[in-house]
Amino acid sequence: MGMRRISSVLLVAVMLLIATCGIDTVSFLSQSPVYISEGLFTGPPGTDSGYLGVEIFYRMYEVETDAINDKSAFLSKQDEVTVPGDAVKSYLISDSYYRYRRVLLASYSDIPILSSTDLNSGSTTVLLTINTESESKVDFDGVLYDFLRRSLGSDPAKPFTEEPVVGDADLKSATIEDDDENIYYAQFFAASYGIDIANSSFNDLYSDAVYLGTFDLQY
Repeated sequence: MGMRRISSVLLVAVMLLIATCGIDTVSFLSQSPVYISEGLFTGPPGTDSGYLGVEIFYRMYEVETDAINDKSAFLSKQDEVTVPGDAVKSYLISDSYYRYRRVLLASYSDIPILSSTDLNSGSTTVLLTINTESESKVDFDGVLYDFLRRSLGSDPAKPFTEEPVVGDADLKSATIEDDDENIYYAQFFAASYGIDIANSSFNDLYSDAVYLGTFDLQY
């Protein structure tokens, strides 16, 4: 039994003890999306209390090495965190760490981007296709939806066909020499999303994130 598994078992035991004492429990989502291959996944195989669907997070990079390093560092932190989903809130989407953004579906702003109804408890496959020649797509079992980058400022949504520029909120500038300034890298993760119903706080909950892939984009 791995250390993460032991920690999870101990956490559940502590939660049960706390619950019997009338103290608020620690709420989390234990069921993550299931990775199949690059850009292809399904929703979680089961559902937790408060589960609403799946969010897709991404970040743009000027150099591939930075993307690889951030992925490795985040996954290491996620393995070290005891409560599932805490690494997503504290590191992946935190402005103090990796600053990943939610992708947006065109003409759709609801949270989460993929609802539990759409995902049918893990039976629906989801495929991301991304390039710079046409609109990027999310494919729900053959039904296509455009998805967009999320930035800040007067134009909060940009297509992936539009080359990133310095100052974009979703772009990590190169920390080492950029050998090809026309190529960028879009890196994706997915996590189950829900709200804390058990404690009636309705705070955001996430599962552990799964890595979906890193896509080369040439402009």
